[in-house]
Amino acid sequence: MKNSTKLLICQIITSSIVAFVMFVVWIGVFFGETYPEIRVKETFLASTCNVVGRSVVSSKCCTKDCSYCSYCQSGDSCSSLAVTLAINSTSGCCDGYKCCDTCCDKCQTCTGSGSSKSCYYRDCNCRCCSSVQNLQCTLTCKECWTPTVTMEYQTITNSTVQAKISKSCNTDYTCVDNYLSLYQLNQTSQCFYNPQNTQELATSNEYTPHKFGIMYTFAALTIISVIWLLIVLFISLGLCLHKNGFIKIEFTRNGSSGSTSAYHDATATTTTIETTTTKPVEKSYATSTQSITLDQAKDDSHNNEVYQPPVVAQPVAATVGGNGFYEPTGNEPVSQPGVSTLPYPPTNDFNPYQPFNPNANYNPNADNNQYISYGPTN
Repeated sequence: MKNSTKLLICQIITSSIVAFVMFVVWIGVFFGETYPEIRVKETFLASTCNVVGRSVVSSKCCTKDCSYCSYCQSGDSCSSLAVTLAINSTSGCCDGYKCCDTCCDKCQTCTGSGSSKSCYYRDCNCRCCSSVQNLQCTLTCKECWTPTVTMEYQTITNSTVQAKISKSCNTDYTCVDNYLSLYQLNQTSQCFYNPQNTQELATSNEYTPHKFGIMYTFAALTIISVIWLLIVLFISLGLCLHKNGFIKIEFTRNGSSGSTSAYHDATATTTTIETTTTKPVEKSYATSTQSITLDQAKDDSHNNEVYQPPVVAQPVAATVGGNGFYEPTGNEPVSQPGVSTLPYPPTNDFNPYQPFNPNANYNPNADNNQYISYGPTN
């Protein structure tokens, strides 16, 4: 395989992965961080809230820390221990089966044939090659805190509603103090509520600049990655067409010029060729009656061309008899009385408008000669 083909394949794979990762990150940032703020800004209604209550809700929160692949000899399951274990306590538990390591074979996949054949390796026949039936873990339970503020406001229909806002502080009680300091009892402030669900309340409808900055950054990276992927794909398509596609051949034959366009399909056994031929323009004359020989009519018949003989005008007679015909002298060959014959086609120095030359040496019996019969001039 050529290095350029390998490079294009690598670029296609890389750009596809980068574009996909950037898009996934952008989706996460948009729906996780910026969409809630957009929703509040666009759909929530403004009102004035009054703080009527504050409280702190405590709960037990447990974290599990497991070994890489150690077997648990005995003990309760981690899920059941999380219910019974006291706050600020730590104990070992068993977390059941776990596959610690996965082993895969390498399989080769090839496309194309001959010089255009390309191959790559991928993981296949994957299986768990290291596991434990009961994984050893350690469970730690602590007290987590959630400060809660009760606020009262009026809706657009003058209904009085109480709703709660809160914040999860986990085990950090300093977070609790800081949050409650923002909302003192009987304090009033502007708030925003969801008209579809009056229990959903927000204290601000402003955008957070750094969140939108992150979103726009990943949006730009996603667009750049997609453009890069499209460019690489167009380059690959161009190379494929150049190698297996349209070919144009210019040629010259017997003074005629033309072109042949051929499309070759690498998977087919035939090639379709269309030929266009342009014949040089011949010298033409004014109209007259003429006939041509069979050999001349067959000219270029292999190209299915129709021969168009040049048109010759009547010459001006030098002498006209009383019967309206040219007067022959008897020295030139004639086909009938009063009618003279000339060879066809005329040579370059022949001028049909010059007086007739009765002394010209013409051979009417020569092969492939063309004859023109001249009739009366009046």
